[in-house]
Amino acid sequence: FLDILMGKTVEVGSRKTLKTGPNDTVFVNFADHGGPGVLGFPSDELHVADLTKVLESMHSEKRYKQMLWYVEACYSGSMFNKLSPDMNITAHTASNEHESSYACVKDEELDVYLGDCWSLNWMNNTEQIFPYLNKETVGEQYEIVKKMTTESHAQIYGDLTYIYNESISAFMGHPGSKTETEPVFCQEI
Repeated sequence: FLDILMGKTVEVGSRKTLKTGPNDTVFVNFADHGGPGVLGFPSDELHVADLTKVLESMHSEKRYKQMLWYVEACYSGSMFNKLSPDMNITAHTASNEHESSYACVKDEELDVYLGDCWSLNWMNNTEQIFPYLNKETVGEQYEIVKKMTTESHAQIYGDLTYIYNESISAFMGHPGSKTETEPVFCQEI
């Protein structure tokens, strides 16, 4: 994952990496398990020190103009609670550094949860305003989703001036023009 962020060649998955420069806007959505100072992958872990080192390197190498992270994981706030506000990075997390985040929308027949509450809330909010994503800022979406997410305490870290006031369309596209493709809406089970 860190090699992908750094644009290094990888021999796994799609082999695609982040080939960005000083004029690029980056959006990272991470959803998996977490613990204090760690995010989980199916066969590995990402520790806060390693992520911080890569983000600092990306910033010093001017590998992005601005970067927005949406992170759904238990203790996700612990990955960003010391993030410098001067790196042009904002991180919106499902929980603070001391708590779990929670799953919701359970399929009783399969006995499995289909989504996480915070992620479903930000995606539902985005679908509600689609395709006019220029109508809501990162900060406005954070406040809306924070209020909707009652199971954990959503947090926001890093740059709370420039990126906080950017339209979410800067990160997710669709600045407001009608498109031929309509969004697919989730159905409750």
